Amino acid sequence: MKRKLCFPVSFLALSALVGCMPNKAYRAGMSVVSVPPLPNLPSASPQLPRGGPCLGPLTPSVDAHRVPLPHASGPCLAFLEFDDLGESQVVDASGQAAELNRAKDLVRAAILADPIGQPIVMVFVHGWQHNSSAGPPEDSNIQGFEAVLDSLYRPGGPYAGHVVVGISITWRGALVSPYWPVARVLSYYNREAAAMRVGNTSVTDALMQISAIAHPTGSDANRTQPLLIFIGHSFGGLVLERSLSQAFIRQMDEQVEQRTKSGDLVTPFTKFADLVVYVNPAGASSESKPTLDFLARNGITYQGTRLIGGKPENYPLIVSISTPTDAATTTALKAGHALSGVQFESKGSFRKPDPLTCFDPVAGTVTSDTTQSDWDFWDHSTPHLDALKSHDVLDLGGPKVEGHPETCPHYGTGTPGYDVKPYFVAGHCLAVVPREVAGKPACNRTPYWVMETDPSVLPDHGTIFTTRMIGFIGLFLPTANGDLPTLQFQPPAVPKDTFTGAK
Repeated sequence: MKRKLCFPVSFLALSALVGCMPNKAYRAGMSVVSVPPLPNLPSASPQLPRGGPCLGPLTPSVDAHRVPLPHASGPCLAFLEFDDLGESQVVDASGQAAELNRAKDLVRAAILADPIGQPIVMVFVHGWQHNSSAGPPEDSNIQGFEAVLDSLYRPGGPYAGHVVVGISITWRGALVSPYWPVARVLSYYNREAAAMRVGNTSVTDALMQISAIAHPTGSDANRTQPLLIFIGHSFGGLVLERSLSQAFIRQMDEQVEQRTKSGDLVTPFTKFADLVVYVNPAGASSESKPTLDFLARNGITYQGTRLIGGKPENYPLIVSISTPTDAATTTALKAGHALSGVQFESKGSFRKPDPLTCFDPVAGTVTSDTTQSDWDFWDHSTPHLDALKSHDVLDLGGPKVEGHPETCPHYGTGTPGYDVKPYFVAGHCLAVVPREVAGKPACNRTPYWVMETDPSVLPDHGTIFTTRMIGFIGLFLPTANGDLPTLQFQPPAVPKDTFTGAK
């Protein structure tokens, strides 16, 4: 194939031309494919079977008696491809986004085919150095996403008995050919800017249309509605958060206003999704702050019907998670934002302090953390800024009996308490517990959970599609038995004091 050329992607490479990955649609001819049974591999493999067209009716993997179906359809995967300006790569004769229409049809078909109308609809946005290439080999992020869909669908999987479909939102995260490794590293600045552009455009509309099918207005009264899950990785987390934040706040704000006027504190909100996960997000925490402030300012909670210790179980609506061993979102992000940060600072663009809204759901009060400046938010990704962390992941040691997680020690005494989520990976008994600062609850007690996890779960920036991480995300997925959490709000009291947390 003829290799195209593009201009340098960094001021450090002005003297060279580098091999440029084409800005094109890779899946135009087959934008909805079947996902063949896949092994759960930690890395890409050129030996994996590739899916053909997704044909015929969708079916779960097991029947109502948990007996495997001999002609189960398997998961289906739709692609939505966007160019460097955030426009749809594939349009029909009338100018409509053809791939989006096919993806929406897939979601509608999944709802009709699921035994109780509760299919799993998972949307994934890949990050830097990836695209929607069908290969061979197929892009490693696509392979990993297919493995996740397959693991959810399998007879022994957590959602066996339900239809499972995926939607892969792709963009040109890979600008430079693998033949030019140095130039690929230098493409950081260019691709970060591209992620910001893509996240501010047609992706928002696509996500809103998908959400409207899965969660139409008033649907939260239905305990068996589709489970809609959004996941973004690396710069894909930046794309996803940019795409969701303003639409989410606008949708929630309208519902808050309606309920405030009517005094209705009972009717659940129509939610954008059941769970949003940013894995090793490579955007500044200033991307997250508006959503965190909104949730805290309005006293938004996300609770299930099951009681633990006499209180409703809390769930996260949004999870931002990373690991201390992720060099890309610690060292690289700081280095990448340093120059622009100095420029912002010299022009007086950074506020000192930039107050962060804190909400105490027990006392029902709002306070403010004034320990952070705009520089702090710009220079850290969300999971790596202590002021935003809501939870800690604690290693409780090994189980008493090797290989038996039921023998893991409990966090505290008795059964796991309110907001404590036990978790097990090979050799590790872990617990996700609410964070405290100087003996007091952390500022962030919203349903936007922020944490750094143990390297045993996320070893580095790119190794995310492992059984350990899939299981970890499973901690926060709503249950498949109809016990879906709902969004409520409790208008908080007038601020009384100022929260001063440790920096």
